[in-house]
Amino acid sequence: MGPRQALALVLTALMITAGLPREVRAQGGDKRTRARALLVEGQKLHDAGEYGEALDRFEKAYALVPSPKIQFNFGLAYNGLDRPADAMRAFQSFLAEAGDAPPANVAKAREYVARLTKKVGTLELDGDTGGAEVSVDGRSFGASTRVLIDPGPHQLTVDKPGRSPFLNRLTVAAGERVRITVRFPEPAPGVSTMGGGQLPATGTPSTLPPQTASAGGPLGGAQPMVTPNPPPEEPKDGVPSAAPAPWQYTAGWVSTGIAVVLLGGGLAGRLMANKKYADFNAYRDARITMCNRAIKPDYGGSPCRELLSSGDTYSTLSWVGVIGGGAAAVAAVVFFVSAPSPSHTETAFTCAPTLGVVGASCRMTF
Repeated sequence: MGPRQALALVLTALMITAGLPREVRAQGGDKRTRARALLVEGQKLHDAGEYGEALDRFEKAYALVPSPKIQFNFGLAYNGLDRPADAMRAFQSFLAEAGDAPPANVAKAREYVARLTKKVGTLELDGDTGGAEVSVDGRSFGASTRVLIDPGPHQLTVDKPGRSPFLNRLTVAAGERVRITVRFPEPAPGVSTMGGGQLPATGTPSTLPPQTASAGGPLGGAQPMVTPNPPPEEPKDGVPSAAPAPWQYTAGWVSTGIAVVLLGGGLAGRLMANKKYADFNAYRDARITMCNRAIKPDYGGSPCRELLSSGDTYSTLSWVGVIGGGAAAVAAVVFFVSAPSPSHTETAFTCAPTLGVVGASCRMTF
């Protein structure tokens, strides 16, 4: 801030003191002196870029001497903190209430208002707003139906005695004007509103389920609605629903299927291997009498080698299928045996010493 603005702020502090009644000045000299010192200190912090600390000093000065001229200082601090809505409210309050403010400050405040108009959003409410309290993001704005807000998402709450709160989530862009119609939800039939809470029209008070508000668009209102808890599911025809099957049964059936596939593949591989070996032994050629690995190192040539190699391959696959299928079958048996029976829900393994001999006997219960 330049020298002219700093001088204007100092003049503001002096005019705050001069504008007070004489008897007040006589009784509150210490307050005025402290307020003036806080304004000067806050100005130094503002010039140093310490906007949060500057705002703290201005607020303390305003608490001592609540002069509308200090709203100008608030606007400067809010602007530095990038809170355009608060800054614009402060400058507007300064222009509306500080009639004897320095002309330089008045001109500067008008410049700020013109710039900030493009940086803030405006929320306008209509509908059932009489006697209601408006809050945005938990901050109360009283009964105001026109609220300046910073760009971004916000939560609007409108409270009215005897009615459920009106809730609306909205997002406002810079320079945007959003209008929302407030419509409070009607109470459910047979329910009367007493002291802001919903109670049955007759009988003793009961606890109602929590209310859930649906999020409306920028131009619509959200209607809170009561979401009852779902009733417990009753068994059909008086028969309780069956408990889910233990996981061991599922694993057992899966292992059984794998065992069948692998054993079937092993059997097919053994049959193919036997056929290739039979073809190997039955092969005849004009050059050799028969395929025989003991007589001819090359097994009688290329045909013999191919037959013998195919037989060996199918034989290996058959063993893989038999061994893998056997392991899967054993796993299936273990799963089925370990599955809990209807009268038992846990698997237990216990051991106890055997009377008369050295040792112990163990058993597993499923």
